[in-house]
Amino acid sequence: MRRSSPPLSAPPSPPPPLRSRTGATVGFMVLLELAGGIDQGMFPTLLPTIGEHYGVGAGALVWVSAVPLLGAAVSVPVLAGLGDRYGHRRMLRIATACTLVASILLVVAPTYELFLVGRLLLAPMAAWLPLEIALVSDRLTGLGARRAIGLLAGSLALGVALGGLVGGYVQDLTGRLPLTLLFPAALIALCCPVTLWLLPESRTTRPARRIDTLGFAGIGLGLLLLQFGLMAAQAKGWGSALTVGSLALSAAVLVAWGRWELRTPEPAIDLRMLARRGMWPVQLGAVLFGMALFGNQSTLTTFLGARPEAAGYGLGLGALAIGWVTLPSAVAAMAAAALNGRVSARIGPHNTLALGGVLVAAGFLALTLMHDDRTGVVVSTTVFGLLLAAMPALVAETAPPGTTATAAGVYNSVRVLGGLVAAGAFSVLLTGMVTARGAVPTERAYEVIWVVCAVLGVLVAVLTTATRRRTEDASS
Repeated sequence: MRRSSPPLSAPPSPPPPLRSRTGATVGFMVLLELAGGIDQGMFPTLLPTIGEHYGVGAGALVWVSAVPLLGAAVSVPVLAGLGDRYGHRRMLRIATACTLVASILLVVAPTYELFLVGRLLLAPMAAWLPLEIALVSDRLTGLGARRAIGLLAGSLALGVALGGLVGGYVQDLTGRLPLTLLFPAALIALCCPVTLWLLPESRTTRPARRIDTLGFAGIGLGLLLLQFGLMAAQAKGWGSALTVGSLALSAAVLVAWGRWELRTPEPAIDLRMLARRGMWPVQLGAVLFGMALFGNQSTLTTFLGARPEAAGYGLGLGALAIGWVTLPSAVAAMAAAALNGRVSARIGPHNTLALGGVLVAAGFLALTLMHDDRTGVVVSTTVFGLLLAAMPALVAETAPPGTTATAAGVYNSVRVLGGLVAAGAFSVLLTGMVTARGAVPTERAYEVIWVVCAVLGVLVAVLTTATRRRTEDASS
């Protein structure tokens, strides 16, 4: 018996494949990180112009960089934690809208005080990356997630490096600070439609029955005091009353906060999650990573700007030339991000991160030996960015489901705090090891710092290897 033929009506067109939709989503988030990085990278270059525009000195200009860091200490853990509960795109929209308001205020601010308010409102930009990592982890796993997260981290690094160059060129073109700041404001304005209409909401949220308001306030206040204390250490020394008082008060607040979080049924930050065998070594590695790379940023800039005829070392470079010297490191970070997924698939994410730590150590040792010319510095610093892609991907992989943004937010915070600790310690070292001609750091002081950073890279590799072995033993 012949079966009747099916109707000849055309079947409904299938929905677009998930892979293509996710690829477009990652592409949009890469554009967000590039725009955010350019915004962040422009301001160090514009510091002299900001001082001239508002008539403030070098001491007051410190707050242009300090205020966003202090604000990020509060906003990143809060936005990341709320994103895990109520939607990462929702929190990303709020963070982007706040950043746009801040960018507009920076353009029109008539006084330096209002300008600093604008810089404070830029702090939620630091939560973009943790929220984006959570959005990626919600839709991708394994090789795809590693590559996407690496691209996001690499895009941010590349944007920051480009921002240093763009800021100088735009200021030379416009000649006026408000006109220059219209450029980053326009970039952020373009980011808002992306978060409103082009990004999907995450599917793995765990809405809380109640918001741990005291928990969010405690972590914000504790990190705020800690960050302020570390910045005071750089400015006034570790023994100053302001530094000691801020750090002691921060320790007291964080201890009380930790006890509260362990008792409350729905904590703002799940400390038991962070204490898991696969999680805490990664976060500790983030601290070491921040100490090595971010603690060295101002040190390297100071060395590159030092004039050989006055200090006996250095390259005597201006701000724009320093930007060109450090740009290859950001390009390397972007290239490593593109390859991170394949390398991780071949040798494993822990081994990839361990390899990055070894390469960072090799780069700092090379810098110790080859800092006498521009080529040697470029070659040495290019490998610094190779760790950027692997670390956040490993954080996302080790985070339990529904806590990715929180884990990435903690990673972001401890990385910055590690950099501040190292920067404060390196500042003390540069102040203590000076030449006989005056308060000028010796060349040996810089070499000691770079050797310490190399040791930190080795520690990241050792810690990562130990984490892999513990994870394998636990699963066997």
